[in-house]
Amino acid sequence: GIAWNPSDMEQRTGRIDRINSQCYFELKDEGSINFNNALQVFYPYLADTLEVNQVAKVFNKMDDFIQTFYDISVKREKDSIVSTDKIVEEIPLQIKTELVSKFDFENFRGYSKEGQAPLEIVSNFGLNKEDLNERLNHVFDLIKASFNFFIPPKLSLTTFSLSAVIKLFLEEEERRAPLNLSIITHYEDGDLVIQIDSIICRSMEIKENSKRKIIQENLNEFNLKLISDSNFLYVRKNEFFLVDDEQLTKSIELVLKRADLIEAEYTQGGDLSDI
Repeated sequence: GIAWNPSDMEQRTGRIDRINSQCYFELKDEGSINFNNALQVFYPYLADTLEVNQVAKVFNKMDDFIQTFYDISVKREKDSIVSTDKIVEEIPLQIKTELVSKFDFENFRGYSKEGQAPLEIVSNFGLNKEDLNERLNHVFDLIKASFNFFIPPKLSLTTFSLSAVIKLFLEEEERRAPLNLSIITHYEDGDLVIQIDSIICRSMEIKENSKRKIIQENLNEFNLKLISDSNFLYVRKNEFFLVDDEQLTKSIELVLKRADLIEAEYTQGGDLSDI
């Protein structure tokens, strides 16, 4: 069938009007277009039916479509309705002549490059997967060297994350401190950050909004956030992707200690032994 808009019609023709086709080489050899070397596209329709009006409407729109390439300032009325009362005496002819642009393109010389320094090609923009893996491996080695563990750190280079359960001492008591660290894109500015999480407890253990509000107010003093999902409550802190080792270690210790203190205060001193 015939498409209702000219761009679809041109797209359908383009599926057979290909570079290196037979008519392409004939046109290239002869240097000018004629009936024999042109690709002929026919649109059959039934005479004395509504199809005549449809074909005439679409062909007029196709001619308008071609003319807009030469004069984009001309406004076209949007008309997608075929009238059954209109009598079509002849089908509009296809525009085959070369049209002339209304713009003075022949005298356009562009801008001058005189006195301008040549552009420098940037060989590498941003970070690739190898850069992320290198950074994560460095953080992995840093954590192994800085802490003791109940469960040693596990590294995932597919999700750019690592996890561990660290031995933490609170009032001379050895406690479990879950750590999850990920490299993510920050939702506000799009920069890469190192996201540090530590589980406080299961979400249902501290479900009162009043308690959570107090916890968040206390965490604000340390620039930390209280995070809740369907399973757990977390303490979270984001650090710059290239933060120095000393600051990163301090941030990890801060997140672990604050999470453990909240757990001890609000969950009768539980130690996440069942998580």
